[in-house]
Amino acid sequence: MSRTDGGAVASNGRSRLFGSAGGGIWRSILLFLVLVLLWLVTPNTIAGSASTNRMARPSLDGLLIKLGYASLPLQRSEGNPPYILVRYGGKERRFLLDTGCTLNIVDRALAKKLKPLDKSGVTLKDSIREHYDSSDTVVLGELDFGKVKVQNEPAEVMSPNSSGYKIYDGILGGEFLRRHHCVVDCTDPRLYLRTEKPDAAIAGALKSALRGSGYVEVPLTSAGTLVVADCRINDRPARLLVDTGASFTGISTSHAKRFDLTLMPTGLRLSGIGAIGDADAYAAKPRSLTFAGQEMPLLGLHISVADLSSWRVGEKGGVLENVDGMLGAELLAANGGVLVYSTLTLWYQSGIAPLAPRK
Repeated sequence: MSRTDGGAVASNGRSRLFGSAGGGIWRSILLFLVLVLLWLVTPNTIAGSASTNRMARPSLDGLLIKLGYASLPLQRSEGNPPYILVRYGGKERRFLLDTGCTLNIVDRALAKKLKPLDKSGVTLKDSIREHYDSSDTVVLGELDFGKVKVQNEPAEVMSPNSSGYKIYDGILGGEFLRRHHCVVDCTDPRLYLRTEKPDAAIAGALKSALRGSGYVEVPLTSAGTLVVADCRINDRPARLLVDTGASFTGISTSHAKRFDLTLMPTGLRLSGIGAIGDADAYAAKPRSLTFAGQEMPLLGLHISVADLSSWRVGEKGGVLENVDGMLGAELLAANGGVLVYSTLTLWYQSGIAPLAPRK
């Protein structure tokens, strides 16, 4: 989920909701059961079931490269959350790309040789993050993505994984995505970034291409470095954190009645990092989910319902006070989701099948 400026785990980033950053044999078995009970399907399965409804997509990769973006391939974790491979400290590392995480995170083991910010000799100052806790923040030096090298990216030190099993070496969160004016293609998974914010002409060209290809435009609002989308669940207004780090789209149990959702027990419990979470998991199938007046097909998928208070979803006075849940990786992938951070916009195509992996 996410981390608030005060350092507590909030909604998807620092703590990985639904254990999507977990590991080990038991964690894999648990994830498999959840996938079955929630009817979660992998991108390839979705492609097979929706192949007859495939819609035309613009060549985002070619277009964005022409518009001055660097194109970086993403991989998919179990349950759809994307991650990126990066060379750091002479070795290949795996960083979760988590739009539901406020800050960047680096694993404690990887940070052992790094000095705290106040002893590093590096001064960090930009418009994305107003305050740095010099005792908890480290500077990552050079992150080598192959085509792009990023210097002096800040990160907080804690485990990006749950239950002590190591899957990720770190998390690239909302601050990274905003700082580098990123575009995230959730279907043909790729990350695009620029050194400078795109001007009006570049933003307009991307907008025209997406709109001309039948994409639905959904304005996003900021919650710190996180982004939130207004929608309607069963024709009732809702606000969802856009969260690529969450395997499942989910609603807080306390809000289920307002959306007229019928809960089906799964017999499972959901947890985040360490002691965060540990909540009963339910499944529900809304009659409708719409954004900007257009339906986002569920494609037979159920959504998850759990007590999200441990992740500070809906917490009074918090950045997620008015948030009801999260829009997870599975629906973003199934509906051609494209996140554009420079304009704070989510674009999607209703029911598009994910494209085949790149050769």
